[in-house]
Amino acid sequence: QPQARPSRRAAAKAEAARGRANRDDDDDEDADEDDDGDEDEAGEEEETQGEADAAEEEWWGGDWTDDMMIACRFVVRKLMRHRCSSCFLEPVDPVALGLDDYLTVITTPMDLGTVESKIDGNSYATPKELREDVRLVFSNAQRYNPDGDDVHKNAGVMRAAFEEAWREERQKAKVVADKARAREAHRGRGRGRGRGGGTQHPGDER
Repeated sequence: QPQARPSRRAAAKAEAARGRANRDDDDDEDADEDDDGDEDEAGEEEETQGEADAAEEEWWGGDWTDDMMIACRFVVRKLMRHRCSSCFLEPVDPVALGLDDYLTVITTPMDLGTVESKIDGNSYATPKELREDVRLVFSNAQRYNPDGDDVHKNAGVMRAAFEEAWREERQKAKVVADKARAREAHRGRGRGRGRGGGTQHPGDER
């Protein structure tokens, strides 16, 4: 028995269904391409951040320069003027505050006043040592004081302020260093020309 031919309406519905399926496939392919693009961008951002972090660590671990000393003093004094700094300006006095277990919990106390004194006394071999002392001020406070305590919260605010201020100063120092290198390179090219490195023209011979 011959198979019945589908009606025009049924054929139209089938065609529409095939069209929707094809569009869905195209959308899936576009979504996959978008995901691949997002992954590539994320990878590039991670690589750029990794290079920046490596340069930052190299700078922190390097020898002191005048620019570094000025930047460090500026950042520490800026922190000491911060609205949340009052608890971190001087060494904690466990006796006066009745904190019998403070020196048991906090084995290496640190405060911003001590950091400033160590800068003035040239006690830091590298900027990295200073950075670790500043971070220690706030990590001590958060270790001893429970989450939710005002001192704990202020320590978090201060830590964030330090990291932001230092990034800004680090960037300024980098710009100054890059300009100095460019000037030195320009002077070097000028000295090379002065030693007879220029082009000799016909008729210049003696």
